Amino acid sequence: MNEMETDYLIVGGGIAGLSAGIALKNLNKTFVVAESTPEARPAGAGITLAANAMEAYAELGVEDLVRNAGRVLRKVAIEDQKGNALNRVDLRKMSKSRYNLGIHRAALHQALLQAVGVENVLWNKRSKSLKETQAGYTVEFEDGTQIKTKYLIVAEGIHSKLRTYFLPNSEIRYAGYTCWRGIAQTKTQLESSEEAVEIWGSQGRFGYVRVNDEQVYWFATAKFPQQSKEAAAFTLSDIKQRFSVYPKMVRELLAQTSEKSLLWNDIIDLKPIPQFAFGKAVLIGDAAHATTPNMGQGACQAIEDALELQRCLQLNGTVEKQFSEFEKRRKDRSQLIVKRSWSLGKLAESTSPLVVALRNTVLKLVPEKMNLKQMEQILNQPRF
Repeated sequence: MNEMETDYLIVGGGIAGLSAGIALKNLNKTFVVAESTPEARPAGAGITLAANAMEAYAELGVEDLVRNAGRVLRKVAIEDQKGNALNRVDLRKMSKSRYNLGIHRAALHQALLQAVGVENVLWNKRSKSLKETQAGYTVEFEDGTQIKTKYLIVAEGIHSKLRTYFLPNSEIRYAGYTCWRGIAQTKTQLESSEEAVEIWGSQGRFGYVRVNDEQVYWFATAKFPQQSKEAAAFTLSDIKQRFSVYPKMVRELLAQTSEKSLLWNDIIDLKPIPQFAFGKAVLIGDAAHATTPNMGQGACQAIEDALELQRCLQLNGTVEKQFSEFEKRRKDRSQLIVKRSWSLGKLAESTSPLVVALRNTVLKLVPEKMNLKQMEQILNQPRF
C-alpha cells in the first residue's frame, strides 16, 4: 500500500483544484493535488472566463500565462434567431482594462498545471473513502493509495464523493435542458472576434466564441427529458437540422466541426448547500456550488474561491478559523449566482411564443447603463 503525508491535500485537479494549488504555492504551503484522470490530457471544449476570473488570476499571479493561452473578448451579445441584436454589452465601458477570455479547456488546464507544478500533482487518484483523525484526515483512493493530510480541500466537482461524507443529502438538480458542445476548426472571420455571442431562438440556444486563431468553441442547448436517449444519440447532422433556421454563422461553424469533437451532457447544478467549511476541511468549486452555465460563472466562481482561499489563509488564527472565514466570504455570493443562473436558464430556454416575444422586447428595451450595472454586480468580487 502506498502511503503519503502532506499538510494540505487538494482532491480534484480541475480548474478549482489547480487554481487552489496555485494559491497554496504562492503561500509556500506544502500540498499535493490528487487528480482522478490517469494523466494530463486534452479534454473538453471551450470556456469563457469572465473579467472577475481574470482579475482573480491577476492577484494569483497567473493572468499573463492564462491570457496568452486564449483570446481576449471585449463584448457580450445576445441575438434572436434571425441575427437581430437583443442585448449587447461592451466591457470597456466599465473599465478600459476589463476583458473576458475565450479559451480551450485543455489550454487552460495546461497553463494552470504549468503554474502549480506537475511535481505537485498525482494522477489516477480517484477518491474511495475518507477517515477523520485527530491530526486531520486520511483519504484512501481506488488504487490503494492513502494520503494523510492535516487539512483537506475538496475540489472534485459536482459529483464529489467526499462531499457526501460531510453532506450526505446534497442534491444534484436537472435544469430541464441538455447541451451539445464542439470545436469548429476555422479561421473564418467572425462578425467580431472579440465578442461572445448567444442566439436565443425557438429551437434552443446557440452560442459561440473564438478561443484561438484557428478554433471557435460553440454550444447548443435544447429542452429534453433528463438522460434522453434521443438527445444522447444526436449527431452533428441532427444539430445542423435543428438549428438550420439560425443565422448563417451557425451553419458555417457546424460545417467546420468534426463529429469526434462533439460532446453532450445534461445541464445540472448543485442545490445550494448549508455549509462549505467543516473544521479542517473545506469544499470549493463545483463540489461546493456547481451552477448552470447561463451566466458563464461556473469556472469563474471556482477561481474566485482560490483567490479567497489565498486571502483567508493569510489571516490570523487557526486554519479551521480561516476555512470558516472562507465560507462566510464565499457562500452567499456563489449561491446567489447559482440561483440567478437557474432563473436565467428558465427564461432563456422558454419556447412559449408569448414568453419569447415579451422576453425579446424587454431585452431590447433595457438601457445599456442598466446592463452594465447588473454585470458589474457579478464581476466585482467583494473585498473584505
